[in-house]
Amino acid sequence: NLMIEAPSRQNHNSIVSDIESTTTSPTQQLQQTIVLINESNKCTQKLVMFKDLSTT
Repeated sequence: NLMIEAPSRQNHNSIVSDIESTTTSPTQQLQQTIVLINESNKCTQKLVMFKDLSTT
């Protein structure tokens, strides 16, 4: 799991920093960040599930 999650965390951090540099409204920034975190979690869950299925 760590091998899968580490790259997605790095990508997520770079996406968040991109938002911070382009967005002016803190509220809008927060909403976008929450959406990104939710999307990132979905992707991670799918990858982990896929990995678990392939190893059994």
